[in-house]
Amino acid sequence: MATHPARAAPLSTVYTPFTDKYKNGDLIQIDFERDGDWDHTMVVYGVSSNELYLASHSSLYPLDTLSQVKARNPNANYIGWSIK
Repeated sequence: MATHPARAAPLSTVYTPFTDKYKNGDLIQIDFERDGDWDHTMVVYGVSSNELYLASHSSLYPLDTLSQVKARNPNANYIGWSIK
């Protein structure tokens, strides 16, 4: 997405998400190994004052919260994208 700025804009890294920046349909990507290769993409389907609700194609966790994802993957890198 960084190579197509007309399609998406970065919302910043997601270590301390500011949920007011996100809306339904935005994306969060995770880099499990911190090697610069984004391994998994999740779609924001809900936003509350302190949580992002995420959907993905994972059969283990198809619906999740960002807090749950971060608890399972504390050493991963995260980035958020706003779809234009």
